[in-house]
Amino acid sequence: MKELKTCTRCKESKEAISDNFGFNKNRNKLKGHCKDCGNLWARTKYDADREEILARDRARARERYKDPEKRAKKQELLKKWFEAHPEKKKEYAKRKKFRAMANKNPLTQEWVQILYKDPCFYCGKSVEAIDHNIPTIKGGTDDVTNITGICHNCNSSKGTKNLLEYLVVKQKELSRIKEIYYVS
Repeated sequence: MKELKTCTRCKESKEAISDNFGFNKNRNKLKGHCKDCGNLWARTKYDADREEILARDRARARERYKDPEKRAKKQELLKKWFEAHPEKKKEYAKRKKFRAMANKNPLTQEWVQILYKDPCFYCGKSVEAIDHNIPTIKGGTDDVTNITGICHNCNSSKGTKNLLEYLVVKQKELSRIKEIYYVS
């Protein structure tokens, strides 16, 4: 028969195994609260102290890599890792860009995740980049209302055109293609 244990926080009875309760720091007995309650508590604490935690982490990172030798060693390790995992390099660069965008607007990171699941705004292929409808060089912002998911080909051909300029160019290309291939 399975042994049951009652969570000290939610008072729910669950099977007394590490998958439900986790071990205490000494790893010799199960915690008094279930993992769900522990995760909820940790998330609540993080949300309440988020800015303080992030500031502390940034300060630690700056201190850790102040030493040029440590910074060079870290960069060398990263370079070797990217050489061994070339498929992850683009992913890393995207995440780095998104984190920078999200620091300006907290909704941006969630929006970017949604955009990556959608097809390219212009042609319907899979999304490979995030594009600004009004380019930042022309005064566009990193706000969610100004970014959209886009494939590599469309991103390259759009360049620094704004949304309307690019749609006009794209329409001309489509009508030219139709004339060439669909002449009856």
